[in-house]
Amino acid sequence: IQVNGHKYTTLRLESLNSLPGFVREKWYGINQLYQLRQMLQDLEDGNWSTYTARFNTMRKIILGGSRNGQTLSIAADYDTIVKFSPSIRKFLTEGLPAITTGTPRFPDFSQFDHPWYTKGYKSLENARTASHTNEAFVVPTRLSHVGEGGRVFEEGAKITGSDLTVAQYIEGFYLWNKLAVLGAHDATAIIDMDSGWFVYQSDEDPSPGATIKIYDAGAAFVYNNMGTSGDFPIELQAAMIGAVAKLDGPTPQADRAGHISMRRYFRKETDEQRRKIREDIMATTRAEMSDMLSRLSAWTSSRRIVITNSYFYSQQGTALELQKCSLKEFSC
Repeated sequence: IQVNGHKYTTLRLESLNSLPGFVREKWYGINQLYQLRQMLQDLEDGNWSTYTARFNTMRKIILGGSRNGQTLSIAADYDTIVKFSPSIRKFLTEGLPAITTGTPRFPDFSQFDHPWYTKGYKSLENARTASHTNEAFVVPTRLSHVGEGGRVFEEGAKITGSDLTVAQYIEGFYLWNKLAVLGAHDATAIIDMDSGWFVYQSDEDPSPGATIKIYDAGAAFVYNNMGTSGDFPIELQAAMIGAVAKLDGPTPQADRAGHISMRRYFRKETDEQRRKIREDIMATTRAEMSDMLSRLSAWTSSRRIVITNSYFYSQQGTALELQKCSLKEFSC
């Protein structure tokens, strides 16, 4: 966690803002560490039966599953897919257990709430009630990882390409120039598309207190430097190109391409939607940027998550209203 702290602070910030963020943090974040520690404690106390039952249930579902509700994603070149299509079709129709008579067709959960949805949101609300707004995880490290975020869009609201331009300009120009001077290794600014949160994040940061002040001045910096008429500054034009590059990402390897394709399929993301976002980025206007900056200046439900050392916490933790959390416990 102290090595890749910027990933964990971002996951932690997003965990209380949307159900997808809540689940991601449970699987890959600091909460996963807490849960694994609790699991080990339960096993040491002899509570094997609970976990044995869960593992056997998972095994039964995997081995006894039918074609009902399954999705197969294959990534390969065209000739390979054509060659192996008959074998794949035979496996799907004859190799997997058939759907038993009377079994209802697996629903499309992009149209209906999943049974876990209500339970998950209840768990999310309970976590919101129990969690601290600002947290500091004290670990043996000389550098810190500083995250701060707040809601700029309501969950489900439309986020446009111009909003992504603002985030890229802040990340690629403002944060880079400001935090590199302080000695930070890297810094990012992202919009969480699931929750509508804007998140600032620094990596290997020697000056957490100064970094938070820089975050808070981000919107004002963009407003004062985007100009009032004519062409955008060259840095802002570069941010548009950078936003498109970040949207598309590097050309993936075959295994990664299949995973990305399947995720977009489940999320109902189409090529047409992504093309529209690219066009919106390149057509960014000052009016659209001003709207985004107004949202950023007035964000709500803001939180700070810092992974740092005991010295920094003793010097600035109280002033920054950070609740000290231990990674050696079962929760914060």
